[in-house]
Amino acid sequence: MKNFILFFMVSFSVNSFTLDNTDLVPICDPVSIPDPKFEEFLVFEGIDSDGLVNGNISSCDAEKVTEIFITALQGVTNLTGIEAFTNLEILSIPENDLVTLDLSSNTKLISLNCYYNLLEQINITNCNQLLSLNLSDNFLTGLDISGINDLQSLDTRQISTLNCIKVKDLTEAAAKSSGRRPKWRVDNRSTIFNLNCPASKTSIINSSKKGLRNSKNRSEDIIVFPTHIANREKLTVLTEGDQYFDVSIYDLQGNLLKKSKKISTKVDLDISKFSPGMYIVKVNRGRNEFSKKIIVTK
Repeated sequence: MKNFILFFMVSFSVNSFTLDNTDLVPICDPVSIPDPKFEEFLVFEGIDSDGLVNGNISSCDAEKVTEIFITALQGVTNLTGIEAFTNLEILSIPENDLVTLDLSSNTKLISLNCYYNLLEQINITNCNQLLSLNLSDNFLTGLDISGINDLQSLDTRQISTLNCIKVKDLTEAAAKSSGRRPKWRVDNRSTIFNLNCPASKTSIINSSKKGLRNSKNRSEDIIVFPTHIANREKLTVLTEGDQYFDVSIYDLQGNLLKKSKKISTKVDLDISKFSPGMYIVKVNRGRNEFSKKIIVTK
């Protein structure tokens, strides 16, 4: 009987140890990414680990991400799925085609930059840790920043439709929007801030105005090739029209590596000294700017 009890106690102890030290396997659920342009970015950056543009991403992949930088003119219209990026701290997506944006699940966000989109409505409820917010040149009618603890930088200029910004403290709003270098850059600062704002409206911009706005981003007459290029080859930029243009190449840290100015129709750029990696090509023509990623290989 004593031997049986001893055997039972040893068996229970071993089993308990095994259970306590079992590695927990994370549960990875599929998250819908309906915008193929958004998913192409996730695949290109190695965030979407299956490497396929198939309309979804693993929640485990999304939870690893803390920063997203989508460059201008990528044609992204929908960030559905961004709610799964629960550890996201920085989101930058300027000069794209977003109309609505819901970031209420991204509670760790500290910096948001989405100037020059088509935004009519944005939800930053629960984004209380935001320090920097740039929404300039959009189509918002209202904005609620009353829940943000300590917003250090705000830009809502060039939004002719914006008539109310809800804040928690009118004195703070007046102080931060005053002076030669205000922290909060707004139009109509004497009337824009309020403790209560009406609900934001959507679909206030008719299609013809949106089409006119989108025409500023048209880049069909600018060609950059090849986008995957060996460092012994030359990068070619072609453009139509009679307006001169400038071409600049930057690394991902924003350092200017090469620039060619006042080009009429075509330029061939020598990149033989570039290290393998990703670079950003920017073409400036008048007030318009076009950006394109290229990958240099050996």
